[in-house]
Amino acid sequence: MEVHGGSSMVGICGLCGQTRELQQSHLLPRALYKRLRDKSRGNPNPLLFSAKDEHQTSRQAVQYLLCSECEQRFHRYGEDWTLEQCARDANMFPLRDLLLRYPCDRAAEDFHIFRTAHIPTINAEALCYFALSVIWRAAVRRWRIDDQVNEQLRLGSVYTEAFRAYLLGSESFPDDTALFVCASSFQEVPLICTLPQTRNWGDYRSHFFSIPGLTFTVNVGKRIPDFVRQACLYRSVGRLLFYTPLEDLVNIRDFARLAEMRETTT
Repeated sequence: MEVHGGSSMVGICGLCGQTRELQQSHLLPRALYKRLRDKSRGNPNPLLFSAKDEHQTSRQAVQYLLCSECEQRFHRYGEDWTLEQCARDANMFPLRDLLLRYPCDRAAEDFHIFRTAHIPTINAEALCYFALSVIWRAAVRRWRIDDQVNEQLRLGSVYTEAFRAYLLGSESFPDDTALFVCASSFQEVPLICTLPQTRNWGDYRSHFFSIPGLTFTVNVGKRIPDFVRQACLYRSVGRLLFYTPLEDLVNIRDFARLAEMRETTT
């Protein structure tokens, strides 16, 4: 049952399952939108890209989903630390500063690997919790900003429940789930957020999204290849985190493709 009263609503919390007053929950944390604003412009609002158009907007992907207690759980266990460490502007990226104080493995010219288990200031648990909280939100509801709809991710009922139990603290990190976290190595970090999307690899799926300076990829499925499992931030030896410009380049390429798609349809 849902009962509306002004700007509040009583209903069943999507996480704890209790009937409580629900909050206006965000798909991506509200603080991120502030970081995307450019106060030097007459219209400081972020630019929203889609296959239909691109326009500036102050609106965010929000809806009633969680009670106050569960909202605070998301803040306490994942969002607060992650947002404190992600890029705050193009030249201020606290997590990168933490990483670069320590040695890393060089897998390629533009691909480095940090073992965060040996970096006491890195809260890998918070990064894991934050990543799964966003993917879970995207899997239990469809979200909208203006006329752009982000359809529900196809996580599957078993994994959706496993993610919920992990986020609620009643179960450990879900089985058959491997998380990649990539930090941007660009000197000037692109201030980009992308809403959760999915790549289907046949035997498993990759659900991914970006916030300024960080890209999260949550791989799910019983047939996840061993090399993917071995790179998981939560379970890998040393708790691996990747440092590379590649994910930013992919996002920039995808935005260019959206612009091309609009041009060919007009």
